[in-house]
Amino acid sequence: MRKLNLNFSYLFEGKVWNIISSSDQSLLIEVRHPDQFVVEYSLLDLNKEAFVFEGLRFEENWWISAAHIHNDNALFYTYGGKDNPDYKDFFSYSISAEKVIWTQEDVRLLKAVNDRLLFEIKGKEEQLTLGLVSGNEVGSIVDDEHRNKSIVQPFYYQQNTKHFETVHKFIQKKWQIESEKGVHYFENETFVIISYYYAENKGLTNNLVVMDRQGNLLLQEVIGKDLPGIADDTFFIYDDQLIFVKENSELFVYQLLMADV
Repeated sequence: MRKLNLNFSYLFEGKVWNIISSSDQSLLIEVRHPDQFVVEYSLLDLNKEAFVFEGLRFEENWWISAAHIHNDNALFYTYGGKDNPDYKDFFSYSISAEKVIWTQEDVRLLKAVNDRLLFEIKGKEEQLTLGLVSGNEVGSIVDDEHRNKSIVQPFYYQQNTKHFETVHKFIQKKWQIESEKGVHYFENETFVIISYYYAENKGLTNNLVVMDRQGNLLLQEVIGKDLPGIADDTFFIYDDQLIFVKENSELFVYQLLMADV
């Protein structure tokens, strides 16, 4: 039998709300505690398979979110509530110094590329490019640099589309399951990964499967139950590692290399 190598798993007490990757093999993980109205952040070093820090909190406990991370600095923003306009207050946090190093108020983030940030200023028809570390104005961002090229997102196929029907028929034939709503799909020369939904009880169940190109099952996880709808993102690939969250709280990192057992 063959299976995937599990590199790392961790069960958070709250709900994993957001995961942002850095170019240096780290993941900034946003965990929310709705019952306490508290947000915490943890930074996972994928190379060491250990946390750089856990449970980081800021003065603003709830109306806050992470936007970007590069090397030693992470970018966060605060806002007035769920009905707040797009313009927010951003601040850069030094991981090594463990402190906020600069703040920029009333701006909209248009693009973040490595250590450069492109903002739009509220009430002005102008843009501002700041350095993530210094907070000072820097040169413009080169378009072809942007986006972390190590990240691969799966395709999303909505129900009643041609590609969805193809995957639906495959799932139906292989596991006798009627998938619905939509599927997230990834394939390369070695693996096929499918995240699909099916009706169960009074909601939806989300199943994640990994197969080799011959259709042999390497991994199967029920990652969500009794769901009212489908999620925008259920997994992603980062430097040949499969990353997903089960039941909103348990993080898994699998190496996309097969091992004989």
